[in-house]
Order: sequence, then C-alpha cells, then structure tokens
Amino acid sequence: MDVLPQPPSPWEIDPTAFPREGSEADRLRFLLRYALLAPSTRNTQPWQFRVSHTEVELHLDMARWQRVADADQREMYISVGCALENLLVAAAHYGYRTAADGIASNRHPTLVARVRFMPHDVPPPSVGDPRFEAMRRRRTEHGVYDGTPVAAEDLTALSEVSLEPGQRLDWITDDAGRHAVDELVMRADALLLSRPDYRHELGELIGTGAFGAPWLIATVGRFAVSYLMPAASFAKADHKAITSSPVLGVISAHTGTREAQVRAGQLLERLYLEGTVRGLSLQPVSQLLQTDETREALTALLPDPAWVPLQPLRLGHAKPHDSHTPRRALDEVLLP
Repeated sequence: MDVLPQPPSPWEIDPTAFPREGSEADRLRFLLRYALLAPSTRNTQPWQFRVSHTEVELHLDMARWQRVADADQREMYISVGCALENLLVAAAHYGYRTAADGIASNRHPTLVARVRFMPHDVPPPSVGDPRFEAMRRRRTEHGVYDGTPVAAEDLTALSEVSLEPGQRLDWITDDAGRHAVDELVMRADALLLSRPDYRHELGELIGTGAFGAPWLIATVGRFAVSYLMPAASFAKADHKAITSSPVLGVISAHTGTREAQVRAGQLLERLYLEGTVRGLSLQPVSQLLQTDETREALTALLPDPAWVPLQPLRLGHAKPHDSHTPRRALDEVLLP
C-alpha cells in the first residue's frame, strides 16, 4: 500500500495533490482528509474510518464518547454526520457519485454509515462548489459576535440549504425569543455545572488540549474547571455570547432516531459551510439539550412542539482570524 505524504497540519491540504494516478484506496484516503476537518462536540472528533476498494465506513470512536455531557450519544452521531457531509462534498468536487447506506445501523455497535464511491465521467454540477474551499476555512467562534445583523439574503440562503424530508430549521431573531433562549442557556449552565462529574469530564477534556490551548494553560484550565471556577463565570461568558448573537437557530426532526441525528449533523455542516462562504460564524449551543428541563422548555418555544430539537445554534459575525482547533492525523483514525 502506498503511503500518502502527510501535510504539516491536517488543515493544510493541497487540493491539487489528489492522487489521480494512485489506487482507488489512496484516493479515498485523500478524501478523508476533508472529513477530518468537520466540527464535533467539544472537538472530540469521535470518528473512525475503514477504507476498502470503493467504500468508506464511518464508525463511532467510543473512546471519545463524553459519557456525562452526551449520555445518549446524540452529539456523537451529529458529529459523525458533519464528517460524512464533508466527505460527500469532497467526493463531488473530485468527480465522484456517492451512495450512502447502513446509516446508523442497529446491527453494529459503532457503524454509522457506509459510502460507496463511483467515478463519474462528466464532472457533476457540484464541482466548483464554494463549500469545498470553505471546509479548510471553517471554524467555530466561541466568543462574542460583533453585533452586526445578519443580512436577510444571507439568512434566506442558509434557510435554502438542502433540507431533507423530516427535517426542520427554525430561526429565532426577535428580542423576546432570544431572551428566552438566553435564560434557558443560563439555566442549563447552572444545572450542568452543579454536577461534579460534568465538571470533571469537561476539565479532563480541556487538559488534553482539545480546544487548542498550550499544555500549561490546558493543565491549569483543567484544574480550574474541575475544582475552582464558579458556575457564574461560565454563565457570564455564555450570556455575553448569546446576547451578541443576532440569530439563534434550531435544527429539528420528526423523530430523534440515530438516522435523524446523522442527517442533522449533515445539515449542521451545510450551514457551517454556507455561513463560512458568506462571512458568518456559527456555534452549536448544545447544553440546551443536555438537561431534560431545558430541552423541554426549548421544544415549547418552537413553532411546532411536535418536532424533536436535535441541534440549537447561534449565528452572527465575528472578528476574522486563522486559528483552528487541533485535528487528529489521518493515520490515527483509520481502522484496519
């Protein structure tokens, strides 16, 4: 098996280095470099991949499961859905038709999706899709936004990303709705941070440097989150972030099945990429669904409470910068 040269950083992919003269497996492994750039809950990157001649399997990496914050694994499946969407966008760019099956199979403990790749003689319409380049520029802004309103045409474009049957995307732009969500976020923070196991899990993750902090800062941060930092400090930061966001959104589905969660992740990544193209920042607001109380209250805020909220988010403009959170190398996530 030929070994592809690794770029200096997983974010530094040379699109012209696609190994057209290599084996089909080499080409699929190259496409996976784009899947690695997907967002994930707490940057856990809870995915693994198995490559065969014309297929790629996407699996959960159970070692990266946040068992307290994501007890039902909803965020894991959404994260793998984001990686799946990146893989499909990259495949289309390089002239592949794809077919996915085995989505969130109940017959396998970790299999999320199996994608078949078929070379296409004529480049499909998605070649030249600006979302392809956006994958390498996409990032999550955790701080405050600058307060600039989101233009109506941008919100319309985001609303028109490919919604699949059984999916719904609701925007909250009015002051009353945004205030209600802000109060729910504060309540979620208070409930979650009152739990020592939640603090310990978050602190351990910070200590690994998952958010990009240098070793010493990450180590101090882990200790502070686990033992010292008052909940009010978290709540204050989240309050500033939410109130600076001109738009809040919720991805919902008819059901909360594993397949619906994967497809919600694909939709989330489409929103990320379209937002990146348009100079917008996006951040999931996952704590709203991590307690029964705030999940039920958020559902009641939506236009149709019969739908199941799967991913809240906030949208706005942030100061541009080029930093990215760390990513695992391809060799770390390939299964034999």
